[in-house]
Amino acid sequence: METFLQDLRFAGRTLLRNPGFALVVLLVLSLGIAATSSVATVVGSVLLRDLPYPEADRLLMLRGFRVADGGLETFSSSVLDAQDWKTRSTSFEDLGVYSYAVAFNLMTDGEPERVSGEIADSAYFRLLQVRPVLGRAFTPQDDGKPGTPRVVLLGHALWQRRFGGDRAVLGKDLLVDGEGFQIIGVLPPRFRGLTDEAEIWLPLTMSNQLLGDPRFLERRGARWLEAVARLKPDRSIEAAQREMDTISAALSREYPDTNENMTVRLETLRQGLFGDLRFPLLTLLGASAFVLLIAWTTVANLLLARATARQREIAVRISLGATLPRLLRQLLTEKLLLAGISCALGLLLAQWSTGLLVSASAVRFQSFVKIGLDPRVVLTILALSMLCALGFGLAPAWLGVRGTITLREGSSSRGVARQRFQSALVVVEVALACFLLIGAGLLIQGFQRFRQTELGFDPRNLLTVRVDLKGKRYSDPGIMIQMARQYRDRLQGLSGVKSVSIEAPEMPTDTWSANSFIVEDLLTRTKDGVAYLVFHHVTPGFFAHLGIPLIEGRDFTEADTETTPRAILVSRAMARKYWPAESPLGKRMKFGRRDPNAPWFTVIGVVGDLDHAAMQESEWPGPDVYFSVFQFPPVLTPQLAFLIRTEGVPPLSLVSAVESELRAVTPDLVPYDADTMEHRLELFAAKGRFLVLLMSLYAGIALILAMVGLYGVLSYSVAQRTREVGIRVALGAQKRDVLLLVAGKAAVLAGIGLALGLAAALGLNRLFQSLLYGISPTDLTTYLGIAQLLFLVALAAAWVPARRAMKIQPTTVLRTE
Repeated sequence: METFLQDLRFAGRTLLRNPGFALVVLLVLSLGIAATSSVATVVGSVLLRDLPYPEADRLLMLRGFRVADGGLETFSSSVLDAQDWKTRSTSFEDLGVYSYAVAFNLMTDGEPERVSGEIADSAYFRLLQVRPVLGRAFTPQDDGKPGTPRVVLLGHALWQRRFGGDRAVLGKDLLVDGEGFQIIGVLPPRFRGLTDEAEIWLPLTMSNQLLGDPRFLERRGARWLEAVARLKPDRSIEAAQREMDTISAALSREYPDTNENMTVRLETLRQGLFGDLRFPLLTLLGASAFVLLIAWTTVANLLLARATARQREIAVRISLGATLPRLLRQLLTEKLLLAGISCALGLLLAQWSTGLLVSASAVRFQSFVKIGLDPRVVLTILALSMLCALGFGLAPAWLGVRGTITLREGSSSRGVARQRFQSALVVVEVALACFLLIGAGLLIQGFQRFRQTELGFDPRNLLTVRVDLKGKRYSDPGIMIQMARQYRDRLQGLSGVKSVSIEAPEMPTDTWSANSFIVEDLLTRTKDGVAYLVFHHVTPGFFAHLGIPLIEGRDFTEADTETTPRAILVSRAMARKYWPAESPLGKRMKFGRRDPNAPWFTVIGVVGDLDHAAMQESEWPGPDVYFSVFQFPPVLTPQLAFLIRTEGVPPLSLVSAVESELRAVTPDLVPYDADTMEHRLELFAAKGRFLVLLMSLYAGIALILAMVGLYGVLSYSVAQRTREVGIRVALGAQKRDVLLLVAGKAAVLAGIGLALGLAAALGLNRLFQSLLYGISPTDLTTYLGIAQLLFLVALAAAWVPARRAMKIQPTTVLRTE
């Protein structure tokens, strides 16, 4: 121990005598460690830390899916499907269901408020082992048929905010979407359900009343719930999956209309919550690890150069009796000291930069995810740093000690081995830099194509606001039409408003869902004659308002009402898909699956396409079908979005006035989600932009480090070959010959590294297809461009050593001999 401390003190004094070298090494390593630690911190916080539920590793999500038309269709669960899964399975302790986040209009003694909630059964809380801090949770009796008492659970934050934490809140009535509910319990702090948005919870039986259609409870094909189960301790996921495959096959035979070819995929709760983030995060972690590897190869080259400069010192120590093991231990101690200091600095930088990383990512993590350095991450980074110090420091130390056999300068018999080792390190740096640059280049090109995509409408000077008309008071179609007209007319009269349109239930930038339609004259050409389309309910003038071209036919007019023949417009993609050789005007379509009582709609026009894939990262590009709000309002999902085109004023300056006008029409409803359309589109691009920026940053660092490494090798090579160059010049070699000698070596090293990097990119970049938009992972232009860039950088790195070599005078070299 005393010897180690002695070596440590000596290593510190040695580094202090060479502050320039120490600072460069510390800077390079600290940046590499910080880059890796920042991403590793996020990965560890999201993918490694325990979920806030007891024995969360036994919680599973059940997702329905089937292969259709060459693609994978995924489904939520219906009430009847979940009941069969629960009763027929022997692998689960319990199985429950819950809805996506549902927005409710809440009214107490104060102002109305819009809150998010979940509709769930009693098993949901048992599975998660969540117990109310006040009152009770739902019981099986609350899961009964419609008509049971209306009860509600409050989230802790809502209880504090609206009731001041009053423990006498139990038994009080709460108006939810205009209907009275009795408060029966308050759930614990920080619990927001598996949607991570809920503040109130309603029993499953309330879905019929609140969502407006009995099919949500009574139809097997109405899939609107997520299913979660707790695996028995003695069962494996694989065994449970096999059992669910058997159950799914049986249901497919028993209910072919709704369950044909449908099966169930089991996922751990962590996979269900963070599955979409896993691959992008691991991609960034891999890129940052490459940066750290390049940093260490650069440092290894610096250590080799440092070993050359210390030849005299090492030779003197050998002549005084120092043994090779003793010298190696001393030199490795210096490397470990550098690694330890760099690790500390890198972790401190990571602690500071991780918050910036998360805020810039535009990724919304679950509320229980606390981003911070995990002890496991710190220990892993520390261990990797020490291993890299030993691995990358051993070869320079060995070559430095073995190469120093005499005090005479330039007589080392190990110079060739040292040059080969340095050259190998540079090849590795260039290969890694090439791989990262190609990945970044593909992402940049894909992102540029994403941003340049024609969305199909004009988003400029467009203010968007929403109102939710859920509840019995507004459930009548006539009432909804009346409200829509009043809203539009009042907003149109505001100063600074150029035009107003309404779209329901969603806007172009929303995450949309497909609905089924029967196409009358295509019953024999498509399966069951059913088409899956994106529905839009709009007001007359909507297409001109948004700049969507009318290609054929006519737009809706004020004359299209409930008493006139039902009309629809279709997108160009819809027309091309179902009527490629004829005009769709006059064709008829019916909502739903062969419902004899459903009315037929007649196509009156064709409009331009909206690019859903560019706006929503969706696999489905449409097509779209449009109804008139004043003829066929969206009663089942009664959310109205107001698209307000402004003139002469910034859109956000009208938010207060717009919300006041909307409240004047419906004082009991809360306008929400005010934003500009351009900002909504920016949010869609934010995640991609973050990935591009971070990958580009890592690739840029890799490029600089590769250039530094190549420069160091060439400088060392010129120093080692000074005598050779002097003799060549004395024998008549021209400056261009000397230039070619140095540049040739740079070209060879860069060429080998490029070949390896290109091969790795061709082999691995296909894995990143899901992160690319509109570009192939083997795009030739990107590969050739990156190869040219790296080759030019290699020649630039060779320029200074080459100029130094060209200035070598034969007389000076011979005089030193």
